[in-house]
Amino acid sequence: MLYNFFSGSVIHKLFIEKQQELEPTKRVVELKRLSDTRWSCQHSTLWAIKRALPAISATLADVSDQSNAHRATEAKSLIGLIDGQFVLHVTMLESIFSLTKTLSDHLQATDLELASATDLVYSVVDTLNEKRNVETWNAIWECASDQCASVGIEMQRPQPRRKAEPRHLQGFVVNSQTGSRERLETSDDYRNHCFFPSNRPTG
Repeated sequence: MLYNFFSGSVIHKLFIEKQQELEPTKRVVELKRLSDTRWSCQHSTLWAIKRALPAISATLADVSDQSNAHRATEAKSLIGLIDGQFVLHVTMLESIFSLTKTLSDHLQATDLELASATDLVYSVVDTLNEKRNVETWNAIWECASDQCASVGIEMQRPQPRRKAEPRHLQGFVVNSQTGSRERLETSDDYRNHCFFPSNRPTG
């Protein structure tokens, strides 16, 4: 959705200008079309979003106030999707795909031998398993929090008010949520839901 929106000539020009305005000493980043087949494309897509997030947010804010109703509506819908959970997922997945990208690049080498390829695969798997710990999570959380702060997004939301139980369910034992999906509020919520499988211990 981001790529399709920013690929329009008017929005793309504004996006480039915002990058040059916000970070004049850094190279301009182009958003990438998401590919389902190439790990390197997945990583470059995530890296571009992470790197250009301030310019993305600024561009969307500007477009949402413009007179073009169609573009303004699209921009507002995208603004609503870029929340703390979105930023956290981008940060976490970019970290993972940076490792698999290296593996992908090596596996595409024409002179790679099977034994070397097998060793490399096991090495990347071991590295990913080793990263599944609280220290890595804290680093990801801190990075995502800094990203959110740079664009004015709240990473942790206040606890919501408890909703009244529907009248037709009063008097019954309800073992699951009704009428709403799970909301993530704290670092522990995000860690258990996004980083560690919910059916495994996190210690």
